[in-house]
Amino acid sequence: MDMVFKMIWTIAISVFIMNRVVTPFLRAITNRSKNAVKQEEESDFEKQEVNIEKMEALHSIEMVKDSYCNTYVQKEKAFQVVNSEGTIHYFCSYKI
Repeated sequence: MDMVFKMIWTIAISVFIMNRVVTPFLRAITNRSKNAVKQEEESDFEKQEVNIEKMEALHSIEMVKDSYCNTYVQKEKAFQVVNSEGTIHYFCSYKI
């Protein structure tokens, strides 16, 4: 009976130590690693947002409307005619 009591007492002490000492230590380590991962993810996300904005700026294509045939043309490829008032008209072709 004395041996069973010692075994139960040892188990109880072990459980107590696990709950009071080891578990908070493991939680602290886990929380630190979670926070580090979270900060890394946030910085990666910010980098991705900046990259997306740069890519959009590089790949944005300005379109203009051809006033004769009512189609849209890339501004850099459109033919431009400036009238006497200074208004710019864009055309998809130099032929009418």
